[in-house]
Amino acid sequence: MYVRTSWLGLVFLLLLLLLPSSALAQGSISGLVKDATGAVLPGVTVEAASPVLIEKVRTTISDSSGRYQIIDLRPGSYIVTFTLPGFNTVKRDGVTVAGSGIVSIDADLRVGALEETVTVTGEAPVVDTQSITQQRVLNSDMVDALPSARNYFGLARMIPGTSGGGNDVGGSLIQDVGQSVIAHGSKNVDQRVTVNGVNTMTLQAGGNIGGQTPDVGSASEVTVDTTNLSADLPTGGVRINFVPKDGGNRFSNSTFLTFANKSLQGDNFSDELRTAGLGTPNKLVNAFDINESIGGPFKQNKVWFWFSSRYNKVENEAPVFANKFAYDPVNFYKYEPDTSKPGVNKGTQINSSLRVTWQASPRNKIAGTYKADKWCNCPNNISATQSPEAGRDRRFPRLRQEHGEWTSPINNHVLFEAVGLHLFERWGNMHYRVHDGSLTDPAIESVLPQLYAVMEQGGPYAGLNYGILSNYNNTAVPSWTYRAAMSYVTGSHAFKYGFNRTHGYLDENQYTLNPVALRLGAGTVNGVALPSGVPNLVTERPTYRVKTNLDNDLGFYAQDRWTRNRR
Repeated sequence: MYVRTSWLGLVFLLLLLLLPSSALAQGSISGLVKDATGAVLPGVTVEAASPVLIEKVRTTISDSSGRYQIIDLRPGSYIVTFTLPGFNTVKRDGVTVAGSGIVSIDADLRVGALEETVTVTGEAPVVDTQSITQQRVLNSDMVDALPSARNYFGLARMIPGTSGGGNDVGGSLIQDVGQSVIAHGSKNVDQRVTVNGVNTMTLQAGGNIGGQTPDVGSASEVTVDTTNLSADLPTGGVRINFVPKDGGNRFSNSTFLTFANKSLQGDNFSDELRTAGLGTPNKLVNAFDINESIGGPFKQNKVWFWFSSRYNKVENEAPVFANKFAYDPVNFYKYEPDTSKPGVNKGTQINSSLRVTWQASPRNKIAGTYKADKWCNCPNNISATQSPEAGRDRRFPRLRQEHGEWTSPINNHVLFEAVGLHLFERWGNMHYRVHDGSLTDPAIESVLPQLYAVMEQGGPYAGLNYGILSNYNNTAVPSWTYRAAMSYVTGSHAFKYGFNRTHGYLDENQYTLNPVALRLGAGTVNGVALPSGVPNLVTERPTYRVKTNLDNDLGFYAQDRWTRNRR
């Protein structure tokens, strides 16, 4: 259930947050505890211990039906221990938690001395028989092994039943705002890309895409949900969730490196294609991607960190040649291909993120992430119909995230969580700028306003655009997201109640270097043939700036789950 409401409803919600509710975004361990006769055992203390938990151990108690649940567990390997006075202690080793699945671990306790411990080893069940969410989990080892680009839509397309997401083979495409993945008839705008359950995409395009790509090097796993999502999301489309690494009590690192160039690419540029008029094919120039991460303790069992950085560079030749008359204000209406200079699209991406987790007290954990990215496809938009000098710099010069989380298991049954995220994106399809290496002649930037956006309507280069672009933009999209929930969990019952809110604004500056665009046509006027270079259409574009509020993605939700006489 996801209901939009007003600020009065928000006040009412804050009053009701004292009500219990179940965090189902992370993995869970649940099961049934019995004695040697098969009778259920209430009051058994169940502990889940793992090195991935900065608090080291999570504890609960089996209810009157002998059932227990431990929720909101980080992905990793756990030891589950069952203790009850008058009975032997049972330990289950090697329990693996991944995604938001529920791992069923039962225990049979028999009467014995307190110091007697029975350790059960063996692989825990991997089939989730309790939840109905259709989810696939990609851990870091699997992501490194997949022949896919390190972006969310490339990973999501590995899941059966998904479609869309573009065709990035091995990271050969230049970084952009990403693609939408759909499943089972969902819409593009229904996709959500989240980090620890919080959407990191902007509201400008509908909340499904944005310029900030989650860093795979900082994720312990990536989960892709395609069906039966939990109620804390406003849409029912594909959810791609990155679960961040917290660090640990020992230092560790992860390094991913890939490289390719034109020598590693096949050539299918046949004589038939040349005869058909293709002057030069699409071609990979080079692709380089290094993702380096390191983490460990600032203070053992108290403060952990994880730092990740990524540098990604891709260059691709486009099926068009440079114009011999490029940047010539006298011969701006002419195009003649320079067959020694194919057009090249270039892209560079730099990501960095730091996450710090602090166990402030036994029942209060605080985590924060600062992420600073930038990328530039400079030059960009060069294609078979766009001459290189008429391309653009597609810039995302400032991408920032400040992400804070507070988690508090108030007692063995009640869990409170609150999350805040500030997201800032500045981006634009901007004009060429010399200082970033897009062009080589410093005098060119001053010439650009003297040129025109030109489109050939007829002749051998019909459909080709050259000169400059007709319009550009420089846009800022800041937003703020808040999420809070409280959960009440017993062995048989899990209830969660909370709210989400995202709001922000769009500051859009549309500008031109020369407001006049020309279309050069082949044809006649009153029966007289038009000479070469004479425009048959003149378009003038305005410059304007507009600021729009992106309010308000607000919703309350509640979800309830009971277990009755079945696994």
